[in-house]
Amino acid sequence: MKNRNGNWIWILLLFTLALILRLVLLRYRLCIETDGVAYVAAARDLIQHGTMGENLCPPLYRALIGLTSLLVGDYELSGRIVSAMAGSLLVIPMFLLGERLYSRRVGYLAATLVVFYPMLVEYSTTVQLESPYIFFLNCFFLTTLVAFKNQRWPFFVIGGVLLGLSYLIRPEALGYLPYLLLVYIGTCFFARKDIRKTTVFINAMAFAASALCLMIPYMVFVGGMSEKTVGNLIRAEAVGHRDFNRARDEFIERQDSHPPSSLVNEIAHHPLKMIKRAVMNIHLVHKYSLPELFPPLLLCLVTVGLLRVRRRWEELLMLFLWVPYGAVLFFVVEARLFLPLVPIVLILAARGVEWLQDTVANRIAGRWSKVAGVVILAIVLASLLPYTFRPLYRPDENITFRMAGMWLREHYPDRSLKIMARTPYAVFYAGADWLMLPIGKWPEVLQYARSQNATHLVVDNRAIMEVRPELISLLSPDSAPAELRLAGEFSAPGAERVLVYEFR
Repeated sequence: MKNRNGNWIWILLLFTLALILRLVLLRYRLCIETDGVAYVAAARDLIQHGTMGENLCPPLYRALIGLTSLLVGDYELSGRIVSAMAGSLLVIPMFLLGERLYSRRVGYLAATLVVFYPMLVEYSTTVQLESPYIFFLNCFFLTTLVAFKNQRWPFFVIGGVLLGLSYLIRPEALGYLPYLLLVYIGTCFFARKDIRKTTVFINAMAFAASALCLMIPYMVFVGGMSEKTVGNLIRAEAVGHRDFNRARDEFIERQDSHPPSSLVNEIAHHPLKMIKRAVMNIHLVHKYSLPELFPPLLLCLVTVGLLRVRRRWEELLMLFLWVPYGAVLFFVVEARLFLPLVPIVLILAARGVEWLQDTVANRIAGRWSKVAGVVILAIVLASLLPYTFRPLYRPDENITFRMAGMWLREHYPDRSLKIMARTPYAVFYAGADWLMLPIGKWPEVLQYARSQNATHLVVDNRAIMEVRPELISLLSPDSAPAELRLAGEFSAPGAERVLVYEFR
C-alpha cells in the first residue's frame, strides 16, 4: 500500500508540473483561435440564454466552457483553462495505460512525456476541443483494456459512458462503437472460446446501450450529422487544389448549392473522387502531419518501441486503435486530427526510452547506471523543449487582430457594428457581427457589403496576398477605393499587418 501511495504522489507531482507549464504558456496565447470563436459563442448561448444556439460543436465542450466561465467570468479564458486542466489530467490515464500494458516504469515515462510533449501542450492552451477529447478518449481506451481483461459488465458500462462523453466533444468518436463491438465479439468467439456467449452478449449490450444513451439525444438534435461535419466535408473538396485556401473559400461560398448529406453517401455516390482524396491525404499526412506530430528523436524511440512489441492481445488492440481514424482521410487532414492517438504512440516511445536506459545500464556498473537513466530521459525531454516553449520566442502572429478588435470596441461603444473580414478574430474582440469577406473584385464585394449593411472592413497582409489577390489595393490606404475610409492600422513584431476601414 505504501508503494502504491508513492506512485500516486509522483503522478500528482507530474500533474502539478503539467498544469503549471500549461498555465504559464497560456499567457502567451494572445488571440483566440478560429474555432474558438464559435465555441465561445455556443457556450455564451448556453449560459446566458439557456439555448443550444447553432449546432456547430457537440454540447459537452461548450458546457465545460460555460460552467468554468461562472467561476472565471471570461469565456475565452475559461476555454483555455478547460483545455489546460484536461491536458494535465491526461497524465493519469497515460500512467495507468503504460503500467497495464508493460510496467510501472513505462507508465511513469509515458506520463512524463505527456507533460512536455509539444503538440499536447500547445492544444492544452487553446480554446479548442482537442485537449478534453484526448483526455476522455484515452480514459475510454484504458477502460476498454480493463473490460476486455476482466469480462465484467460494469467496466463495459463505464467504457460506454466515456465513449459517449467523447462523442459529445467530437462526433468522430462514434466510429469506435461499431469497431470495438466487432473486435470484442470477434475476439471472444474466435480467440477466447472459454468465455460464455451469454457473458459476451450482456457485456456488448451494456457497452452499446450506455454509449447510445448519451449519443442519441445529440444525434436527434442535429438530425443525423452536425454542421461541423457538413462544413468539414465541404472544405475537403479543396484537397489537392494548388491554392488550397482559395479553393476552400470558394467551396464554402457555394455550399448551399449542393451540400453533402453524409460521409457514407458521398463515398457511395462519388467513390472515385473520395478514393482520390484519400490517396492525396495519405501523401499530405506523410509530408506534413508526421513531421509536425513527432520530433525526430521521438520518432526513433517509437520505432524501437514497435520493434519490442510482443504481440499480446493488449498490445495488438492498442496498435489497431487507429483503424476508425482512417475515416479522416476523406476530410481535410491536419496534424491535430491525429492528436488523440499520440498518447498511445507515446507509450511506444516510453518503451523505446526504457530500452535505451536498460542498454546503457547494462554497460555501466553500480549507482552510475541509475544516473545514466536519468540523463537519457533528460536528453529526450531536452529534445522536446525547443518545440514546447516555442510561444516564448515566437510571437502570436494574430495579436494585431486582437488590437484591432479592442480598438473598435473602444471607439464605437454605442454602435452596432457589422464587420466584413476573412477571419473572425477582430470581430470577436469588437463584439460585432461577422460577415465573411466574399470572393470577387471590389465592385462585387462593395455590392455585398451594402446589401448586408456592413459598417467596417478588416483586411490583413496574409489573407489578401494569399487568398484575395484581386483586392490587393486594400493594403495601401492611398490606393483604397473611395467608398472606404482608413479608420486604423495595426502592426507588431512578427505579426500580421491589419487595416481597419470604415464604409463611407
